[in-house]
Amino acid sequence: MSRRVPQGLRVRVALVFLGMTFLAVLAWLRLGWLQLVEGSHYRTLALEQRYRAENLVAERGAIYDRNGVPLAVTVQGNAVYGVPAAVENPARAAALLSPLLREPAAELERRLSQDSPTVWLAVRLDPETAAAVERLNLNGVYVVQRPQRDYPHGTLAADILGFTGLDNQGLAGLEFHYESVLRGVPGRHFSERDPRGRAIPGGLSRVVEAVPGHDLILTLDRVLQYMVEQELAQGVAAARAEWGLAILMRPHTGEILAMATYPSFDPAKWSDYLPRAYRNRAVTDQFEPGSTLKLFTAAAALEEGVATIDTVLDAPGQLRIGGGIVHCYSPSGYGSLTLAEAIAKSCNTAFAYLGAEMIGGQTLARYLQAFGFGGRLGVDLPGEAAGSVPTPGRIAGETLRWANVSFGQGIAVTPVQLAAATAAIANGGVLMRPYVVQAIRAPSGDVIEDRQPTPLRRVISEETAREITQAMEMVVSQGTGTRARLPGYRVAGKTGTAQIPENGVYGSKRLASFVGFAPAEAPELVGVVMLYDVQQDTAEGGRWAAPVFAEIMDRALKHLGVPPRPDV
Repeated sequence: MSRRVPQGLRVRVALVFLGMTFLAVLAWLRLGWLQLVEGSHYRTLALEQRYRAENLVAERGAIYDRNGVPLAVTVQGNAVYGVPAAVENPARAAALLSPLLREPAAELERRLSQDSPTVWLAVRLDPETAAAVERLNLNGVYVVQRPQRDYPHGTLAADILGFTGLDNQGLAGLEFHYESVLRGVPGRHFSERDPRGRAIPGGLSRVVEAVPGHDLILTLDRVLQYMVEQELAQGVAAARAEWGLAILMRPHTGEILAMATYPSFDPAKWSDYLPRAYRNRAVTDQFEPGSTLKLFTAAAALEEGVATIDTVLDAPGQLRIGGGIVHCYSPSGYGSLTLAEAIAKSCNTAFAYLGAEMIGGQTLARYLQAFGFGGRLGVDLPGEAAGSVPTPGRIAGETLRWANVSFGQGIAVTPVQLAAATAAIANGGVLMRPYVVQAIRAPSGDVIEDRQPTPLRRVISEETAREITQAMEMVVSQGTGTRARLPGYRVAGKTGTAQIPENGVYGSKRLASFVGFAPAEAPELVGVVMLYDVQQDTAEGGRWAAPVFAEIMDRALKHLGVPPRPDV
């Protein structure tokens, strides 16, 4: 006898069956949709979870001196990087790595905790340290060989070359200024990896090769750069100056053969120094030039015809002018001097009257700007300052202002401007743009850009330049610059001793300087020497900067093969 199933139960069973069937159909439809319609999307997501991309650092272009001597190159070195997702205990890993990498544990832990595929922990490791890191066997921390910047000559030309950072990017100097030229194009390595960042055997792998950067060929001469740095260091020590700088330039082309600041820094260890240590003061800083500016005041007077080189000027011990008093270096003055003698003796009172009353502020400002003061010259180094030339007619007391400007007070110039302006006298009156990069060369060896000398403008006539040169020879032969004499060479120069303003007032600090060129009859080199805050009994440029100039110029001329003359 069969048992009759209640009608209600049959209905519920049917509903459950229909519901389960409906859910199964939905599941199959969803599964089909995921597999057939969105399958490629999820396969891509799955692949991306284990498909890692690593940057391949491009070999950075090298930097060479004018004779092909490498000054900055790329070498293979040891580096340590981390994969934060694979580091099990960032704090422990950082504590173990800290003494080896000489980095604070907190900083290493911060990097290992970043939301980033990879992070660099250290570069420039010696083989022993790299081996010690590998022996730690830390998950997510790896030692690799990578291109790194090397400076074969240590601190040589560091202010010009600059340096690179942790990721081999230029941070200062030419390394920064020519970053887009030097860096090349990074490559990429795509590969399948497990959750700990290890390569999967037999997994997919694809490499897009990096493209090396271009090389720079400089106007610098490594031997001259070394000589300048050596003599400058000795000069700074002798004068007990805070620091010093020197420039050597070819007057007819504007090529910078040497440019140095002392003390300098090691570009391979730049992080050990304060930022001011790697500032190229010859380009970025500006100073009152002191008596070196008298050359350009005199040139303006000759060019405008308000005086000749033999015009007699009053040179009293002090001069009341424009409501103020100007003092000559000699308390008793010199009575009367020709313009040439006023340059040689460097008497302020003679130049105060010449500039303010005979030339006038409007005209003097125009000539100073034509010589390159108060505007950037376009030198191919970062951070070039413009300096400052007063604008005529802006203030009361114009006469006194231009009286002071006439002998180098109340105006700001950069050392490279001073070198270029002096070169304009040496080459017959043409202002040339200073430059340090001679050529850019592709990885193939082809020169893709060859720099040529760039005349900016004619400032004075050849006759004016010749007369100023003769007066500059008097400075060295019988004036304030006798310590710049060179046996066998005629030297033209000018001394400068400037007060250094601090907080808007002049203090006790002095800037000793010397500018000049040689041989005077056919100039090969222009030189500038500045010694900042000389701590000796006297701080005159003729006493401290002129001898440094002489030693640099003597060695440089002989290095360039310029023979001395027996009759000099």
